[in-house]
Amino acid sequence: MSLNAIKYHTTLAEYFTSQPLYLDEEKEKPNTRKLVEQPWQQTKAEMWDDVIVTLCDLLLIEAKCKAGMVYELGSDYNLTMAALPENQEKQREDRERESCLQHWTVNMITFAKEWSKRRDRRARGVPVLFYKHKLPSPIPTCRRWTDEEIEVECQRIMEHPNRLDRLTAFEGLVMTCPHLMCQ
Repeated sequence: MSLNAIKYHTTLAEYFTSQPLYLDEEKEKPNTRKLVEQPWQQTKAEMWDDVIVTLCDLLLIEAKCKAGMVYELGSDYNLTMAALPENQEKQREDRERESCLQHWTVNMITFAKEWSKRRDRRARGVPVLFYKHKLPSPIPTCRRWTDEEIEVECQRIMEHPNRLDRLTAFEGLVMTCPHLMCQ
């Protein structure tokens, strides 16, 4: 993104950050424009620390829930995670895994179609000499972590969580317990 675009989004992010969460004293009418714009503008401005603070703010989450914006909140987490620098390697690995899965699926469909054709020929009494298609190799699965690796990662997250860890934890809280967050 260009420096001018980042500057533009930064200005808007700062403006919406300065706005109140509610439009009334009783805190019954959430400021929906702020709730929509603030995390989006912060993400577009690449204000990573600020957007993490915003999306981990229980008062903002409460206001967004009061406004009936739980799904929008989920979209905020997804947008930010997709752009967050710490998550780029995982995103690349996910795209690579998805591509591998799509390739394997096409090969399995081809294999199944050819196998069916061969079976149908045999059923009709037509001689079948050889089968040129091989069963596609299974997709590699993820490596299981050792107990020690799990313990080290858990300790890291508890003692030195990074922005992605915090965002993932809050996203999990909000998305798995919307009834707790949005009463």
